[in-house]
Amino acid sequence: MIEGSMAASSEVTDQRVLHLPPEPSSLDRVAEVIAVLAQEGHWCDKDRYHVDLVLEELLQNIISYGFPDGHSGGIDLTLQQTQSNILIRLEDDGVAFDPFSIPTPDVEAPLDERAIGGLGIYFACTFMDAHRYIRVNGRNCVELQKRLASASADGS
Repeated sequence: MIEGSMAASSEVTDQRVLHLPPEPSSLDRVAEVIAVLAQEGHWCDKDRYHVDLVLEELLQNIISYGFPDGHSGGIDLTLQQTQSNILIRLEDDGVAFDPFSIPTPDVEAPLDERAIGGLGIYFACTFMDAHRYIRVNGRNCVELQKRLASASADGS
C-alpha cells in the first residue's frame, strides 16, 4: 500500500468507504465501522484497539484543527482488509498539514514536563507498520498499514 497506494482490488477481502463531516459525531460512526470490520475480518483485540485508537486520534486532530474559521470540507476514510493487512486512507479538505513532520513527543519525560499534543501521531507511528502523508489535489492524505497479528503468526 505505502509503496504505491491502496491494495489492488483482487487482494481486498473487505472494504468500507466513509464520507464524514468534520464533526465529533464522525468519531462514533468510525468506531462502529471498525467494530464490524474487526468482527467480520477476525481481527485480534490488539489490532482492533490499535486501529480504533489511531483513527480516533487522527480524526480528532482533523476535526479540531483542520477546519478553522468556518473552513468547509469533508473527510473521506477508506478501510481495506486484505489477507494480511488493514489498509487505511484518510483524506480531508482541511488546512494542509503533514502530521508526520512534527517532532516525536518525549514519552519518557514525567507527565508534568511533557508538551501537550503529539501523542496521536506517536500512536500512528508506533502501532501501524507503515505510514505516509501526501498532499493530493489540495487534500491531505494519510495512508496507514497495519499487518494483522494472525498473518504475522502464521508467517504470511
